[in-house]
Amino acid sequence: MSALNNKQTLQAIFDELARGNGRPFVDAMADDFCWDIPGTGAWSRRFEGKQAVREQLFKPLFAQFATTYTNRALRFIAEGDHVIVECRGHVQTVRGEAYNNTYCYVCRFENGRLRELTEYMDTALTAAVLTPPPVPSRGRPDDRRQLEEHGLSYRPTVRSTASITKASQCASAAGVSSSSPRKADKV
Repeated sequence: MSALNNKQTLQAIFDELARGNGRPFVDAMADDFCWDIPGTGAWSRRFEGKQAVREQLFKPLFAQFATTYTNRALRFIAEGDHVIVECRGHVQTVRGEAYNNTYCYVCRFENGRLRELTEYMDTALTAAVLTPPPVPSRGRPDDRRQLEEHGLSYRPTVRSTASITKASQCASAAGVSSSSPRKADKV
């Protein structure tokens, strides 16, 4: 499929997500679909396979929601097999807290199906509002609980000079002042 077809597929999916219907999103996933959340937070890991995404990511996530989850796309950028979606999710948790996160999804298609999604989000909001998911037995040891079980202590990630430089370059390219790492983080 073309970049335009892939973009139109995600536009239709996000039209439904904006109404609270996630079924088309799940239906578009290939059976060997992978969802990757990079980073060092409790939700950061690679979920491999459609079933793992549903059981290990969606199930513990949606169990924390009191209202219908919606996600509204702001823009789509498509090139080749990739479509990038900037979007905003909105939901109320069972503890009465708003979980309105900002996302950037980098989606890869293959033969008209979603094969891979890399999710970038406000991880501080996620840590503040959501309960971490259970750690799968063969997951990466980046969850605080799993680290502690292995006799290691948890320390928040300290950005390296290289990552701050890269973030500053991205911010400059976007026309944003990056006099501090915090401003560059928001790009």
